[in-house]
Amino acid sequence: MLNGDMDLHSLIIKFRDFIALNWERILELDTQDESDALLIDWLQVNWEMLVERQIPNPKIILEIYGDGADNGRSSRIQFADALPTHRVLLKSKNRSLVFDHLNKKNVEIDEAPLTLDRFVSMRPDGWYYEEPPFDKALSFINGKEVVFNINDVEFILGHIVD
Repeated sequence: MLNGDMDLHSLIIKFRDFIALNWERILELDTQDESDALLIDWLQVNWEMLVERQIPNPKIILEIYGDGADNGRSSRIQFADALPTHRVLLKSKNRSLVFDHLNKKNVEIDEAPLTLDRFVSMRPDGWYYEEPPFDKALSFINGKEVVFNINDVEFILGHIVD
Protein backbone atom coordinates (compact mmCIF):
# COMPACT_ATOMS: atom_id res chain seq x y z
CA MET A 1 0.00 0.00 0.00
CA LEU A 2 1.24 3.45 -0.82
CA ASN A 3 -1.32 5.72 0.77
CA GLY A 4 -4.65 4.69 2.26
CA ASP A 5 -6.26 2.26 -0.15
CA MET A 6 -4.25 3.41 -3.20
CA ASP A 7 -1.48 1.04 -4.26
CA LEU A 8 1.05 1.30 -7.08
CA HIS A 9 -0.76 -1.25 -9.23
CA SER A 10 -3.97 0.81 -9.05
CA LEU A 11 -2.10 4.04 -9.88
CA ILE A 12 -0.59 2.45 -12.95
CA ILE A 13 -3.89 0.97 -14.13
CA LYS A 14 -5.50 4.41 -13.73
CA PHE A 15 -2.67 5.91 -15.80
CA ARG A 16 -3.28 3.26 -18.47
CA ASP A 17 -7.02 4.01 -18.43
CA PHE A 18 -6.29 7.74 -18.77
CA ILE A 19 -4.02 7.38 -21.80
CA ALA A 20 -6.47 4.97 -23.46
CA LEU A 21 -9.36 7.37 -22.91
CA ASN A 22 -7.48 10.37 -24.34
CA TRP A 23 -5.41 8.65 -27.03
CA GLU A 24 -7.40 9.73 -30.10
CA ARG A 25 -7.35 13.38 -29.09
CA ILE A 26 -3.63 13.45 -28.33
CA LEU A 27 -2.89 11.76 -31.66
CA GLU A 28 -4.88 14.51 -33.42
CA LEU A 29 -2.82 17.15 -31.65
CA ASP A 30 0.41 15.26 -32.28
CA THR A 31 -0.14 15.20 -36.05
CA GLN A 32 -0.49 19.00 -35.97
CA ASP A 33 2.64 19.47 -33.86
CA GLU A 34 5.80 20.20 -35.83
CA SER A 35 8.17 19.23 -33.01
CA ASP A 36 7.29 15.51 -33.21
CA ALA A 37 7.58 15.45 -29.42
CA LEU A 38 4.06 16.20 -28.23
CA LEU A 39 3.01 12.57 -27.79
CA ILE A 40 6.08 11.41 -25.88
CA ASP A 41 6.06 14.57 -23.74
CA TRP A 42 2.36 14.04 -22.98
CA LEU A 43 2.96 10.43 -21.95
CA GLN A 44 5.90 11.39 -19.73
CA VAL A 45 4.21 14.31 -18.00
CA ASN A 46 1.16 12.18 -17.26
CA TRP A 47 3.40 9.38 -15.94
CA GLU A 48 5.02 11.89 -13.60
CA MET A 49 1.74 13.48 -12.52
CA LEU A 50 -0.60 10.49 -12.34
CA VAL A 51 1.83 7.88 -11.02
CA GLU A 52 5.05 9.30 -9.62
CA ARG A 53 3.53 12.34 -7.85
CA GLN A 54 0.82 10.17 -6.28
CA ILE A 55 3.39 8.07 -4.45
CA PRO A 56 3.47 9.52 -0.93
CA ASN A 57 7.27 9.53 -0.73
CA PRO A 58 8.51 12.63 -2.62
CA LYS A 59 12.02 11.18 -2.77
CA ILE A 60 10.87 8.45 -5.18
CA ILE A 61 11.73 9.33 -8.77
CA LEU A 62 10.57 6.74 -11.30
CA GLU A 63 12.37 5.72 -14.45
CA ILE A 64 10.86 7.28 -17.54
CA TYR A 65 7.80 5.86 -19.25
CA GLY A 66 8.42 4.54 -22.75
CA ASP A 67 10.65 6.97 -24.64
CA GLY A 68 10.43 9.66 -21.98
CA ALA A 69 10.15 13.32 -22.92
CA ASP A 70 12.08 15.25 -25.55
CA ASN A 71 13.43 17.69 -22.99
CA GLY A 72 16.97 18.34 -24.13
CA ARG A 73 18.48 18.04 -20.65
CA SER A 74 16.77 14.79 -19.75
CA SER A 75 13.84 12.58 -20.56
CA ARG A 76 11.76 14.04 -17.73
CA ILE A 77 9.37 16.99 -17.66
CA GLN A 78 9.64 17.94 -13.99
CA PHE A 79 12.85 17.71 -12.01
CA ALA A 80 14.77 17.34 -15.26
CA ASP A 81 18.09 16.76 -13.50
CA ALA A 82 16.74 14.14 -11.09
CA LEU A 83 18.05 10.61 -11.44
CA PRO A 84 15.57 7.75 -11.03
CA THR A 85 15.51 6.01 -7.66
CA HIS A 86 12.91 3.37 -8.54
CA ARG A 87 11.45 1.48 -11.47
CA VAL A 88 8.10 -0.18 -12.05
CA LEU A 89 8.48 -3.94 -12.21
CA LEU A 90 6.22 -6.68 -13.50
CA LYS A 91 5.51 -9.60 -11.21
CA SER A 92 3.33 -12.61 -11.91
CA LYS A 93 -0.10 -12.11 -10.37
CA ASN A 94 -0.53 -15.81 -9.56
CA ARG A 95 3.11 -16.75 -8.90
CA SER A 96 3.14 -18.78 -12.08
CA LEU A 97 4.43 -18.59 -15.60
CA VAL A 98 3.15 -15.65 -17.64
CA PHE A 99 2.31 -15.98 -21.33
CA ASP A 100 4.40 -13.79 -23.65
CA HIS A 101 1.98 -12.81 -26.42
CA LEU A 102 4.74 -11.65 -28.76
CA ASN A 103 6.95 -14.75 -28.65
CA LYS A 104 4.06 -17.15 -27.95
CA LYS A 105 5.56 -18.87 -24.92
CA ASN A 106 5.30 -18.98 -21.13
CA VAL A 107 7.91 -17.02 -19.20
CA GLU A 108 9.05 -17.09 -15.57
CA ILE A 109 9.24 -13.46 -14.41
CA ASP A 110 9.23 -13.67 -10.62
CA GLU A 111 12.87 -14.72 -10.19
CA ALA A 112 14.06 -11.48 -11.80
CA PRO A 113 11.07 -9.14 -12.18
CA LEU A 114 11.03 -7.23 -15.44
CA THR A 115 10.78 -3.46 -15.89
CA LEU A 116 7.64 -1.97 -17.45
CA ASP A 117 8.56 -0.12 -20.62
CA ARG A 118 5.10 0.96 -21.82
CA PHE A 119 1.56 -0.21 -22.48
CA VAL A 120 0.74 -1.67 -25.89
CA SER A 121 -1.87 -3.72 -27.73
CA MET A 122 -1.48 -6.72 -30.00
CA ARG A 123 -2.91 -6.76 -33.52
CA PRO A 124 -3.90 -9.87 -35.48
CA ASP A 125 -0.59 -9.60 -37.37
CA GLY A 126 1.13 -10.80 -34.18
CA TRP A 127 3.01 -7.57 -33.41
CA TYR A 128 2.47 -5.01 -30.65
CA TYR A 129 1.45 -1.39 -31.22
CA GLU A 130 1.30 1.61 -28.92
CA GLU A 131 -2.46 2.11 -29.17
CA PRO A 132 -5.64 1.43 -27.16
CA PRO A 133 -6.86 -0.63 -25.48
CA PHE A 134 -3.37 -0.82 -23.92
CA ASP A 135 -4.19 -4.21 -22.43
CA LYS A 136 -0.59 -5.47 -22.63
CA ALA A 137 2.67 -4.51 -20.93
CA LEU A 138 5.88 -4.32 -22.94
CA SER A 139 9.16 -5.28 -21.27
CA PHE A 140 12.52 -6.76 -22.25
CA ILE A 141 14.40 -9.94 -21.35
CA ASN A 142 18.08 -9.71 -22.30
CA GLY A 143 17.24 -7.00 -24.83
CA LYS A 144 14.43 -9.03 -26.43
CA GLU A 145 10.87 -7.67 -26.38
CA VAL A 146 8.22 -9.51 -24.40
CA VAL A 147 4.53 -8.63 -24.11
CA PHE A 148 2.27 -9.71 -21.24
CA ASN A 149 -1.45 -9.30 -20.61
CA ILE A 150 -1.84 -6.73 -17.83
CA ASN A 151 -4.37 -9.00 -16.10
CA ASP A 152 -1.59 -11.56 -15.59
CA VAL A 153 0.89 -9.22 -13.92
CA GLU A 154 1.14 -7.00 -10.88
CA PHE A 155 3.04 -3.71 -10.96
CA ILE A 156 5.44 -3.27 -8.06
CA LEU A 157 8.08 -0.73 -7.08
CA GLY A 158 11.71 -1.75 -7.43
CA HIS A 159 14.58 0.22 -5.93
CA ILE A 160 17.44 1.10 -8.27
CA VAL A 161 20.70 0.09 -6.65
CA ASP A 162 23.71 2.34 -7.31
